[in-house]
Amino acid sequence: SPLVTVLMPVYNGSRFLAEAIESILNQTFIDFEFLIIDDGSTDSSVDITKSYDDDRIRLIINQKNLGQSATLNKGIDLAVGKYIARMDQDDVSFARRLQRQVQFLEKNPHICVVGSWVDRHDEYNRTKGRIKLPMNKVHECGFWIFGYGENVFSHPTVMFRTKEIVALGGYEEDYDIAQDVDLWFRAAERGFRFTNIPEVLLSYRIHSGQGSKNSKTHEEHNKALARSVSRILLQDLDSLEAARLRPCNFSGKYFSNEDQVDRMLQLKKFLLEVYFKEYNPSIVETLECVYLLWKSLSQLCQLKFIGGSKMVLKNTIYCLSIILSEIIRNLRT
Repeated sequence: SPLVTVLMPVYNGSRFLAEAIESILNQTFIDFEFLIIDDGSTDSSVDITKSYDDDRIRLIINQKNLGQSATLNKGIDLAVGKYIARMDQDDVSFARRLQRQVQFLEKNPHICVVGSWVDRHDEYNRTKGRIKLPMNKVHECGFWIFGYGENVFSHPTVMFRTKEIVALGGYEEDYDIAQDVDLWFRAAERGFRFTNIPEVLLSYRIHSGQGSKNSKTHEEHNKALARSVSRILLQDLDSLEAARLRPCNFSGKYFSNEDQVDRMLQLKKFLLEVYFKEYNPSIVETLECVYLLWKSLSQLCQLKFIGGSKMVLKNTIYCLSIILSEIIRNLRT
């Protein structure tokens, strides 16, 4: 069996499909199967896929449109590789992507999922910047999940261990877009470790036809976070409370009074206690995380009802208390 299954769902992706397929077929690492599942396309996607005469391509055609999550789960069930590399129909994997990720996972058996940095480009192949996700620091990726409630990966960059993701039950199928975010949250709850290789291994295409950049993405992310925090803390949390945990939402749109700020800080402290116990970072790593926390919370200084100087003081005392609690915990253990 091939070591890697490259899993790519396709739905009406004819515009950029050839470029995506060729970027995988031209990889320097060759021990893979390319599992392409067409999810009921009505354009020429199937014909484009069939035009490639390469034994590594395995084309599966859904008789009806199942949706992204169900199609991904179908692919996980069909995959034969020890590792599964995700790929999207409109992106481009750089030639050394699979090689670098296989090498990394083989050398780091404690890592379950590895992604990479990405370059962004538009439908006319114009460069639109670079995304440097939390890099080769396992504790930092964990902090992004428990401390920020944020996604640590660009989904089409990831390669993961098939066995572990199967044990999680794959993707939740009640998400249309943020099924990956929910999966990483559940994996983190189970103690699985993540990281990103600090290299650009994929070019992510931004265009009008994609479904990953809209308000529903934001709503589904908040729903996934609410479910995860509710499981971790054994208390019911709604999507609005979960949204307030995310630094991208530290604004007057989500906070209207100081009680809401205090509630968010309390929840975040509980989550960080879980994080520190699970990851057991060194003193230096702890200070790095608390600095990231302090920096993110500084955005709350813009809230008019609390005042900048008061929030700076509250933030500083809060972060110092977390450092002290962690020092005490380490001394006790």
